[in-house]
Order: sequence, then structure tokens, then C-alpha cells
Amino acid sequence: MMNSHPVLHQSKAFATALDADEFEVVRKLLSIDCIYTFEEGILVGTDAILDFFRANSQRARVLLDEVVYESEIVEVRADSSVILFIDRLKYRGFEHTYRSQEKLFFGKDYVIKRIEHKEIRGERENLEKFLDQCGIDLG
Repeated sequence: MMNSHPVLHQSKAFATALDADEFEVVRKLLSIDCIYTFEEGILVGTDAILDFFRANSQRARVLLDEVVYESEIVEVRADSSVILFIDRLKYRGFEHTYRSQEKLFFGKDYVIKRIEHKEIRGERENLEKFLDQCGIDLG
């Protein structure tokens, strides 16, 4: 039965915790030497990854009027999954929805060993246009 699959369960737990800024819950799902890759570089270890997630969320919440994080599992395999993250952003009457994906890779114990951030074509550029329209400079 797919609903009881450990990869699906762990992926849902990761996505739900990240959506809610529950970083200590996320910590329990990551291997201590977890690797996070994204366009700007690579982070290694739970502290570095969680500090990055926390800083991005805090920055968004300080700069914008409203931030709502949502997610959905779009693929589940024996040792990996793909999560679509949806960020709903509001600022002074402007609204924008930004989407990206995270591919999770699991070890034998179903702890997340690697996360690969995947930009969806056009999403980053549209986010930058929204921020520019709002007069927000990320520096």
C-alpha cells in the first residue's frame, strides 16, 4: 500500500515541517552529514542546511507582508521523492506564487541523505520581477 511507504511518510513529514518552519522536526529527518545542493552551491550537515532554510524563511517573513508555504509530493520511488514547494507571497497589494522542487534521497534507514534543489523554468525570474515591482532589493 503506497500510503504506508516509508519514503512517502518521511517526505510528507519533511514537507509539512518545512512548510511550518518546524526546523527541529526537519533536523530529525536529515542525516547528520546530509548534503544540500542548489544553484549557488553545496551545504553539508544538518546545521548548515537548517540555518539556510531558517534564514530564507525569516528573511521572507521580514520583507513581505504575508508568506504562506505549501507543498505536495509529486513523485515517490524506492529511495527518493520529489516535493513541489509553493510559496504564496503578498506585499502591499501585490501577490506572487513561487514554485520550486526538492528531490530527496534516502538511506537504508529512510533518513534523508541528500537534497537537490531544482528551479522550475521561469520561476526564479518571475520572483525577481515581483520583488523588483515591490521595490524589494535582496542585495
